[in-house]
Amino acid sequence: IDSFSYKKIMDKALYALKHKKNIIKLLEERMQVLAQELRFEDASKIRDQINNISKSSIQSRIDLARDINVDIIAIESNEHYIIIIRLFMRDGKIISNTHKTQRKTDYLDENELYKRAILDFYQDNIPLMATQILVAQPFDEQNILSEIISQRIGRKISIVYPLTGDKKKHIELSLKNAKELLRQKQNNIQDIETLK
Repeated sequence: IDSFSYKKIMDKALYALKHKKNIIKLLEERMQVLAQELRFEDASKIRDQINNISKSSIQSRIDLARDINVDIIAIESNEHYIIIIRLFMRDGKIISNTHKTQRKTDYLDENELYKRAILDFYQDNIPLMATQILVAQPFDEQNILSEIISQRIGRKISIVYPLTGDKKKHIELSLKNAKELLRQKQNNIQDIETLK
């Protein structure tokens, strides 16, 4: 296959990924024609294709966001423990995560926890590839902290609390992970107490 033909095929594939509604509409029209021709088995195959394409739309949107480089910080707590979770997204994919568990104290609220988590983690000697730090909750002095981190790493970095879109979905994922880690911690403690 020559490079021109290959480019043409790739352009069509990218168009299909970005414009799924058009593809679905064409498939629905084809399915209707097949049903009218009493070719129900062929029509059901197209129906299954439509379902698969519809289900894959969210994943494709995330995969196409290849230039997203963010760090995500979320904090979840119960009456005894606090979980601080960090997810690292590079080229639109989560490549790593870390978490820290600590005992809950009365003198640290989530506002202070977010500030400490960011200041402790983003030191001078840590290379930061992210363009943004996403947080699961807004906190006081967010803009000031953004300036401090920007000075530390030598380039602009913003701290953002997303309200909508894919970034909000990534925050929800990190909170879900933090809640699961908290649940596991609580179960481990209960198992140890049961063994005593």
